[in-house]
Amino acid sequence: MVVASDRGTPPLSSSTSVRISIQDINDNEPIFERTFYNATLKENERVGLCFLKVSASDPDCGINSVVTYKIGEAANLGQKFRVKPRSGEICLAGSLDHERENSYDLTVVATDKGGLSTSTMVKVEVEDINDNAPVFFPNQYNVTLQKSVSVGQQVVVVHAEDADSAKFSEVTYALGSGNEAGKFAVDRRTGAVTITSSLGQFPSSFRLEVEAQDRTGNKGVQNAVVNINVAFDPKESPIFEKSIFHFSVSEDASIFSSIGQVLPDRKSTRLNS
Repeated sequence: MVVASDRGTPPLSSSTSVRISIQDINDNEPIFERTFYNATLKENERVGLCFLKVSASDPDCGINSVVTYKIGEAANLGQKFRVKPRSGEICLAGSLDHERENSYDLTVVATDKGGLSTSTMVKVEVEDINDNAPVFFPNQYNVTLQKSVSVGQQVVVVHAEDADSAKFSEVTYALGSGNEAGKFAVDRRTGAVTITSSLGQFPSSFRLEVEAQDRTGNKGVQNAVVNINVAFDPKESPIFEKSIFHFSVSEDASIFSSIGQVLPDRKSTRLNS
């Protein structure tokens, strides 16, 4: 209120009210409710699912307080996510694969109408599901044995791998067809095929199939095949002195460097020389 008065006797005066409006300027940037967000998605979640909402407020008034959102640059996103500009909802824009990428780091930027911005971090973990079956590497094995080979001897070790994470990728093995006579066994954990009884005068060859399955029972599409040739006469075929050779290789070994030596059985070599 402003009062005006004169110097007369008696003094006379009058008053008026003055309203002062303070005009806002865009001097505040948006503020996120949290500096870090995290979320977990299964790798088979449907594209389009909105799974997280980020929120930022701006202390300014009117138009200067309106905030929009966008995803900042990130090296590993690959168009997998999008954010709704007005609501801040983060949605899945592409399919996920835990075996290719098991987590993503997003930067979400909030910008007001005056161009001031701030950002927050979002970490998305991709949860594995059992979507891969065991695969043999290799899927065919060839072995030659003498008929006098001792019971319990290890013939070959088959190996299958499952691309899923540890809780799904544990592989166990079982013999399929070809072992009707019960001459062989396979270690369910290691994949080692061994002789369980004398080969005697049985057929000169065996064709075993080995199955692999993960801990949930998901079986491989293709079994491993083990072809075993029994040499009744040592002159029929040279035989290695071991059915399995083990070598250790340094990770910095050069190409074509020697890592070991495989040798035929000396007795069979003399007989065939």
